[in-house]
Amino acid sequence: MENKFQRLLWTIAGAEHDILRKCKTDHKKFSAIGATILMTSFIAFLAGTAAAWYFTQSGESTSGKIGWALLFGLVWSLLIFSIDRSLVITLKKDPTLTRQKFIVPLLSRAALACIIAFMVSIPLELVVFEDFIAGQKYFFNEQAANELSENTNAHKEELNIDNEIDISTKSMGRLDSLNRELNKEVKDFDSQIETEKKKLNNPTTNSYLSAKRRCEQLDQTINNEVLLLRSATNHQDSVKYQKSIAGHKKDRAKYKKTMNDEMLKWNNNVNNEIDRLNGERNNVISQITQNNLEYSNESERLSRNRNTKDTLVMEKNRIVNDFSETNKKGNHFIQNFRVLEYAVRKRDDNGKLPTEFFFLWMIRLLFFIIEILPTVVKIVTPLGSYDRMVYAEEQELKNYLSSTEYSDRIRSLHDAEMKAKEDQIKQQHDVELELKKDILEKVKEAQKEVAEATIAKWKEDELSRLDSSNSNPVI
Repeated sequence: MENKFQRLLWTIAGAEHDILRKCKTDHKKFSAIGATILMTSFIAFLAGTAAAWYFTQSGESTSGKIGWALLFGLVWSLLIFSIDRSLVITLKKDPTLTRQKFIVPLLSRAALACIIAFMVSIPLELVVFEDFIAGQKYFFNEQAANELSENTNAHKEELNIDNEIDISTKSMGRLDSLNRELNKEVKDFDSQIETEKKKLNNPTTNSYLSAKRRCEQLDQTINNEVLLLRSATNHQDSVKYQKSIAGHKKDRAKYKKTMNDEMLKWNNNVNNEIDRLNGERNNVISQITQNNLEYSNESERLSRNRNTKDTLVMEKNRIVNDFSETNKKGNHFIQNFRVLEYAVRKRDDNGKLPTEFFFLWMIRLLFFIIEILPTVVKIVTPLGSYDRMVYAEEQELKNYLSSTEYSDRIRSLHDAEMKAKEDQIKQQHDVELELKKDILEKVKEAQKEVAEATIAKWKEDELSRLDSSNSNPVI
């Protein structure tokens, strides 16, 4: 036996009561469809209320506005109810077909059901995972701040400045290392120059040494012959020793000249080498001076870049702090949803997703099943007597609408309507004529009264003038 609640479920399911009462085998099906739509709407009410509750929370507040939350939940549930009811009502079966064509309607309704299920499940997810969200909020805010920091123009400019700082640091290190090597070269040149200076007046060539030895030998020979000359007893020996000494002195002078020439040549070569070493040393010192200038320029550039980096870091920190302050003042719905999406996708050290990820999608899948269930029930259930009777009534109405009886009735109704309009127009015309006639009569009476009054006044004025003339005769 049907009751009021069952009739309510039939109404929600979009069934025609008069037809469904005759089809007892379909009572339970439409009751189930109506109950599913009703429960979905109730869940939508809870979800909408929860969403509005979070939306009305902002900043440090943990309490929303219950009145607005309930009102939004009611509106949201009515919207979901209307959509679900429309999805079921617009799905009809054709008893004339052996195989119903429901692929396109099912896919379109499934897509819409997926969107609705997702929107309905989100607020309830935030309620279910409230403690989990609270535990993950700190990590999410930290990651969001880091991502914002990395995406700011200040951070991009900071990276460029870091590259400039690295270049300057490497350049200064290279210059410093090069100067150490150059200073070592200067010391080597100084050592070589000192060594060359010690070579002055100290030839080591074979010619010089040979001439020196020969001069020493000649000096010894001359000294011996001088002794012999002094001890000579006759004139002949004296002459012989004098000639020998003169010859040896001549040879000695020749070798002495060779020594002087070699000494001069040796000192020239040594001085040339010293000049060459001094020239190379001066070049190295010039390079050191140039390197010191470049080092000073790089040091100034490095100092400027570091100051610029400090400014960019302060700007970046200011942006992140402003974001954090703005984020704290925002509504809790968006904040909590972003935290939840971040937390359930965060993998552990082994690369595994948290258990909450699977639980979350089980909830979403459940709502999708609930949302698509009325449509699936209506599709998968066999063609029932209700569907046949609805189709028969529609066909009967279609045949009647295409029949001559309906055309004649429409035509007669049209003729009657046209006749009524004509009668109305005629009556309106007669009334207008009567009104015009009455108005003309009244105008005529009024003009007659005005004329009589004008004549009477003129007559009175003329009589007054005559009386005035008679009372004042001309003398």
